[in-house]
Amino acid sequence: MTKGYFIGLDDKTTCGGKVLDGDTRVMLYGIAHAREGDRVTCGKDGETYQIVGGVSHVISHGKRVAGTLDSFSNCPCEAQLIPSVFTASYQNETSPAPQATRRAAQPATYSDRAATTKSQLADPKLMEKAVSPFPNSGVSTSPSDCNHPDQMEELAAYIAGEMNRNIKHPAVLKMKELINYDSSAAARKFLELPWYARLAGAPNFNSIAWTKKLEAMAIWTKQVGQNME
Repeated sequence: MTKGYFIGLDDKTTCGGKVLDGDTRVMLYGIAHAREGDRVTCGKDGETYQIVGGVSHVISHGKRVAGTLDSFSNCPCEAQLIPSVFTASYQNETSPAPQATRRAAQPATYSDRAATTKSQLADPKLMEKAVSPFPNSGVSTSPSDCNHPDQMEELAAYIAGEMNRNIKHPAVLKMKELINYDSSAAARKFLELPWYARLAGAPNFNSIAWTKKLEAMAIWTKQVGQNME
């Protein structure tokens, strides 16, 4: 497997250009992540071009997220993209075409810190809840036709370990509350309401669960993200 790094707003290119766009709806380690089609300048002619290509197994709001192994600028230089944050990494199973000549130091992994076993956790199922916000809904976050490694699993294990080591912290308590939201239980409670209380129709409980998961991720990013609190 080959390791790559995600590209964010204001990251540079090998020709001296800069990434002009970033999606702020979900932050990656405190940065707005760039996606295929986002604008990037050329350091040679000063014109604005687009990011071409993205990580096939990481999709953000319908577009592939830009990464060093899979993306480049379509400026005349065909410049490679240089990451500024090396904690936001991903892996490809096959070796890609040669990309940026600038080699980055390998970041520390979370594998060792994520080795907390279920017997040691204050909430043994915390990691499963973090990885899959819809445990009983039939919604899968890992499509069966995708053979790429689940990048969320390692991150979720790390977050779960940190949360259980700081179990009384207000931010941890809030994140646990958000992650523990059970869309199936909420749906059952709705069906138990009187008929007149259900006239407006049922809420989308899966969307509520997903929103709560994103809110938990935002709290986590605020606590540990680069240049954050």
